[in-house]
Amino acid sequence: RSTLFPYTTLFRSDRALVEAYRLKGITTDPATQKEQPPIMEDLYKVLLGMEDAQAGELALRLEKFIKRSLSGIFNQQSNFDIKNPFTSFNLKMLEDQLRPIAMHIILDFVWTKVRKSVKKRLLVLDEAWYMMKYEDSASFIYSIAKRSRKYYLALITATQDVQDFLSTDYGKAVLSNSSIQ
Repeated sequence: RSTLFPYTTLFRSDRALVEAYRLKGITTDPATQKEQPPIMEDLYKVLLGMEDAQAGELALRLEKFIKRSLSGIFNQQSNFDIKNPFTSFNLKMLEDQLRPIAMHIILDFVWTKVRKSVKKRLLVLDEAWYMMKYEDSASFIYSIAKRSRKYYLALITATQDVQDFLSTDYGKAVLSNSSIQ
Protein backbone atom coordinates (compact mmCIF):
# COMPACT_ATOMS: atom_id res chain seq x y z
CA ARG A 1 0.00 0.00 0.00
CA SER A 2 1.41 3.37 -1.01
CA THR A 3 2.23 5.83 1.74
CA LEU A 4 1.67 8.74 -0.64
CA PHE A 5 -1.62 10.54 -0.35
CA PRO A 6 -3.33 10.09 -3.74
CA TYR A 7 -4.56 13.19 -5.54
CA THR A 8 -8.02 11.63 -5.98
CA THR A 9 -8.34 11.18 -2.22
CA LEU A 10 -7.38 14.82 -1.70
CA PHE A 11 -10.04 15.80 -4.23
CA ARG A 12 -12.66 13.69 -2.41
CA SER A 13 -11.68 15.16 0.93
CA ASP A 14 -11.98 18.66 -0.53
CA ARG A 15 -15.48 17.87 -1.81
CA ALA A 16 -16.36 16.43 1.58
CA LEU A 17 -15.09 19.55 3.35
CA VAL A 18 -17.13 21.81 1.10
CA GLU A 19 -20.20 19.66 1.74
CA ALA A 20 -19.65 19.64 5.52
CA TYR A 21 -19.52 23.43 5.50
CA ARG A 22 -22.54 23.64 3.19
CA LEU A 23 -24.57 21.50 5.58
CA LYS A 24 -23.79 24.07 8.30
CA GLY A 25 -24.99 26.87 6.02
CA ILE A 26 -21.50 28.12 5.14
CA THR A 27 -20.58 28.84 1.52
CA THR A 28 -18.10 31.05 -0.32
CA ASP A 29 -20.43 33.97 0.43
CA PRO A 30 -18.72 35.94 3.25
CA ALA A 31 -22.13 36.66 4.84
CA THR A 32 -22.51 32.93 5.64
CA GLN A 33 -19.04 32.63 7.19
CA LYS A 34 -20.25 33.88 10.55
CA GLU A 35 -22.15 30.61 11.10
CA GLN A 36 -20.70 28.03 13.48
CA PRO A 37 -18.32 25.82 11.45
CA PRO A 38 -18.55 22.04 11.29
CA ILE A 39 -16.55 19.84 13.62
CA MET A 40 -14.52 16.85 12.54
CA GLU A 41 -17.47 14.50 13.14
CA ASP A 42 -19.46 16.41 10.50
CA LEU A 43 -16.70 15.77 7.96
CA TYR A 44 -16.56 12.12 9.06
CA LYS A 45 -20.30 11.70 8.43
CA VAL A 46 -20.06 13.31 5.00
CA LEU A 47 -17.19 10.99 4.05
CA LEU A 48 -19.18 7.94 5.19
CA GLY A 49 -22.16 9.16 3.18
CA MET A 50 -20.11 9.41 -0.01
CA GLU A 51 -20.29 5.61 -0.38
CA ASP A 52 -16.87 5.53 -1.98
CA ALA A 53 -14.06 3.17 -0.94
CA GLN A 54 -11.41 5.88 -0.64
CA ALA A 55 -13.75 8.26 1.19
CA GLY A 56 -14.63 5.41 3.55
CA GLU A 57 -10.95 4.71 4.15
CA LEU A 58 -10.34 8.36 4.96
CA ALA A 59 -13.33 8.30 7.33
CA LEU A 60 -11.79 5.32 9.12
CA ARG A 61 -8.53 7.25 9.51
CA LEU A 62 -10.45 10.12 11.08
CA GLU A 63 -12.37 7.82 13.43
CA LYS A 64 -9.78 7.92 16.20
CA PHE A 65 -10.18 11.71 16.31
CA ILE A 66 -13.96 11.34 16.70
CA LYS A 67 -14.70 8.20 18.68
CA ARG A 68 -11.46 7.13 20.30
CA SER A 69 -8.53 8.52 22.26
CA LEU A 70 -8.21 11.88 20.49
CA SER A 71 -11.93 12.74 20.38
CA GLY A 72 -11.78 15.19 23.24
CA ILE A 73 -9.09 17.22 21.51
CA PHE A 74 -10.16 17.41 17.89
CA ASN A 75 -13.89 16.77 17.71
CA GLN A 76 -15.07 20.08 19.14
CA GLN A 77 -15.14 23.75 18.27
CA SER A 78 -11.77 25.41 18.57
CA ASN A 79 -10.94 27.98 21.18
CA PHE A 80 -7.99 29.06 19.06
CA ASP A 81 -7.55 32.85 18.78
CA ILE A 82 -6.04 33.85 15.44
CA LYS A 83 -5.75 37.47 16.66
CA ASN A 84 -2.46 36.70 18.37
CA PRO A 85 0.44 38.58 16.76
CA PHE A 86 2.30 35.29 16.22
CA THR A 87 0.52 32.05 15.40
CA SER A 88 2.17 28.72 14.63
CA PHE A 89 0.51 25.60 13.24
CA ASN A 90 2.55 22.46 13.91
CA LEU A 91 1.62 19.33 11.98
CA LYS A 92 4.64 17.27 12.98
CA MET A 93 2.69 14.70 14.99
CA LEU A 94 -0.08 14.28 12.40
CA GLU A 95 -0.14 11.09 10.35
CA ASP A 96 1.39 11.42 6.88
CA GLN A 97 -1.92 10.63 5.18
CA LEU A 98 -3.75 13.41 7.03
CA ARG A 99 -1.03 16.05 6.76
CA PRO A 100 -1.92 17.28 3.22
CA ILE A 101 -5.56 17.79 4.22
CA ALA A 102 -4.56 19.65 7.38
CA MET A 103 -2.14 21.85 5.43
CA HIS A 104 -4.81 22.70 2.90
CA ILE A 105 -7.35 23.52 5.63
CA ILE A 106 -4.86 25.71 7.51
CA LEU A 107 -3.72 27.56 4.40
CA ASP A 108 -7.30 28.13 3.32
CA PHE A 109 -8.11 29.44 6.80
CA VAL A 110 -5.09 31.78 6.80
CA TRP A 111 -5.77 32.97 3.23
CA THR A 112 -9.40 33.76 4.13
CA LYS A 113 -8.20 35.81 7.13
CA VAL A 114 -5.64 37.63 4.99
CA ARG A 115 -8.20 38.63 2.37
CA LYS A 116 -10.76 39.66 4.99
CA SER A 117 -8.51 42.19 6.71
CA VAL A 118 -5.71 43.74 4.63
CA LYS A 119 -2.65 44.61 6.72
CA LYS A 120 1.03 43.73 6.75
CA ARG A 121 1.59 40.08 7.59
CA LEU A 122 4.18 37.37 7.20
CA LEU A 123 3.34 33.75 6.31
CA VAL A 124 6.18 31.28 6.76
CA LEU A 125 5.81 27.80 5.29
CA ASP A 126 8.59 25.72 6.82
CA GLU A 127 9.34 22.42 5.10
CA ALA A 128 7.36 23.72 2.12
CA TRP A 129 8.75 20.88 0.00
CA TYR A 130 6.12 18.64 1.57
CA MET A 131 3.30 20.72 0.12
CA MET A 132 4.96 20.76 -3.29
CA LYS A 133 4.55 16.96 -3.47
CA TYR A 134 0.81 17.31 -4.06
CA GLU A 135 -0.71 19.17 -6.99
CA ASP A 136 -3.56 20.70 -4.97
CA SER A 137 -1.35 22.17 -2.26
CA ALA A 138 1.36 23.19 -4.75
CA SER A 139 -1.26 25.01 -6.81
CA PHE A 140 -2.59 26.70 -3.69
CA ILE A 141 0.90 27.91 -2.69
CA TYR A 142 1.45 29.20 -6.21
CA SER A 143 -1.85 31.10 -6.05
CA ILE A 144 -0.89 32.66 -2.72
CA ALA A 145 2.57 33.56 -4.03
CA LYS A 146 1.03 35.31 -7.05
CA ARG A 147 -1.57 37.26 -5.07
CA SER A 148 0.01 37.78 -1.65
CA ARG A 149 1.58 41.19 -2.34
CA LYS A 150 -1.84 42.60 -3.22
CA TYR A 151 -2.88 41.84 0.38
CA TYR A 152 0.40 43.01 1.98
CA LEU A 153 1.31 39.42 2.79
CA ALA A 154 4.95 38.39 2.67
CA LEU A 155 5.30 34.69 1.87
CA ILE A 156 8.37 32.76 2.95
CA THR A 157 8.75 29.19 1.76
CA ALA A 158 11.55 27.43 3.61
CA THR A 159 13.13 24.22 2.42
CA GLN A 160 16.58 22.67 2.74
CA ASP A 161 16.78 21.76 -0.94
CA VAL A 162 15.71 24.21 -3.65
CA GLN A 163 15.56 21.24 -6.04
CA ASP A 164 12.31 20.27 -4.30
CA PHE A 165 10.79 23.37 -5.88
CA LEU A 166 12.58 23.12 -9.21
CA SER A 167 11.26 19.60 -9.78
CA THR A 168 7.66 20.85 -10.27
CA ASP A 169 6.13 23.50 -12.52
CA TYR A 170 4.33 25.08 -9.56
CA GLY A 171 7.56 25.19 -7.59
CA LYS A 172 9.38 26.88 -10.46
CA ALA A 173 6.57 29.42 -10.70
CA VAL A 174 6.67 30.13 -6.95
CA LEU A 175 10.43 30.67 -7.13
CA SER A 176 10.18 32.92 -10.19
CA ASN A 177 7.77 35.16 -8.22
CA SER A 178 10.12 35.36 -5.24
CA SER A 179 13.33 36.93 -4.15
CA ILE A 180 15.64 34.03 -3.29
CA GLN A 181 18.15 33.86 -0.47
